[in-house]
Amino acid sequence: ELSLPLVPGLALQRALAVLGIALGPTAPRVTWVGSMPWHYATSPRGESYPFFDVGSTPTLRIQGLQTSSNAELYVFIAGATQSSCLELPAGEEWLVSLDDLETGRYVVEIVHERTRVSTLRLAFAVQPIEVGGDVAEARVSVMGKDLSLRGQRELALDGDFTELGGDSLPLAAYGPPLWPVNVSWHGAGSAAVAQLHADRDGEVDLTDELLGARDFMERERLADLEFDFAELGVVRLRHEARPAKTALRHYLVRFVEERGNSLSGLGDQPPLLRSVWIDPIVRQLGYVIRETPVASLEDIPVPAASALLEKVVRVGHDILRQAECVLVLCGTIPSHDSRELNELRSFADRLCTLRTTDYAILTDGVSWMMYDTTRNVLGSTRDLVEILETGGQSEFEAFLFEFASKVVRWS
Repeated sequence: ELSLPLVPGLALQRALAVLGIALGPTAPRVTWVGSMPWHYATSPRGESYPFFDVGSTPTLRIQGLQTSSNAELYVFIAGATQSSCLELPAGEEWLVSLDDLETGRYVVEIVHERTRVSTLRLAFAVQPIEVGGDVAEARVSVMGKDLSLRGQRELALDGDFTELGGDSLPLAAYGPPLWPVNVSWHGAGSAAVAQLHADRDGEVDLTDELLGARDFMERERLADLEFDFAELGVVRLRHEARPAKTALRHYLVRFVEERGNSLSGLGDQPPLLRSVWIDPIVRQLGYVIRETPVASLEDIPVPAASALLEKVVRVGHDILRQAECVLVLCGTIPSHDSRELNELRSFADRLCTLRTTDYAILTDGVSWMMYDTTRNVLGSTRDLVEILETGGQSEFEAFLFEFASKVVRWS
């Protein structure tokens, strides 16, 4: 099953075409930009339409189509005393400014010369702002705060939204009646979008989207949940998980109790040891795991396996993965100054050069060791199982300080 927006964008249409999926008749995607409406009303047919102030310049942004010749797409504007027709040049995006409009109600029609493209009709009105009149706005309520939009470009709120939509962190969204809102969430490696509408009372039903968003927030340490109310603006919830150290310790204690016996005999099977033991622990330490191509490296120790451990960071509005260290997995951590340990260190040096990072974690699943390749310094061996079973909280926190991702903000 494939869910698509009501009016799929041009980029989505092209991506589907590459997959051999053809869409039926489509229509332009149109939003108001520039001058902001001061009010919205509902027509007898239940359609929401905007009011613009006299002297403003309502502007249409038209997307979702590609034309190869001039006058393939037309814009008709009709009012009680004014009407006009604009021929749009070839392209795939247009801005149409509606200047010098008198007070009154208008209809815009966007017409393609081919009938396979549906004609789009939009109603709007030009009327002086009424003192004390209702002002069009959208609103997102979360964490006891109302984020209200009245034409602002963007409002953002930072927090840990792992429990979003639950009793402890309720979420609601509102807009003008029948107003469209795109709800999207995205992290470093995935994204999803849903196109919704406010109901006749102005409330946006988020029931289905909250289930997906909450599951998404649980998987992603950094993520954004975005409410795009078109010309009214965007609300962005900037999620950053802040895991509790005590909760992580409880998780790892249960993990060791359930899987500790399975370690026996896995030392010479690194792929199986990773899937059963290493990878779940590394993810809890805040890393994203990426496989490392090592076929070009010579003298790979046997048995040994490796992975690149990435951190997740924000750069502006983007959420990116960046190399933080490499993981070198072996059957048993060799003793200091042994030939086997020197081979592992040499392997780690080449991996760090390949992946442009300075640090390597050497582990057999139980014993953990940090290696600084720039200073050629090997840290002390830490026994994770012993720390969990008999160590104090300070020893556990020292383990986190040494081996967890440095960008995680613990609570």
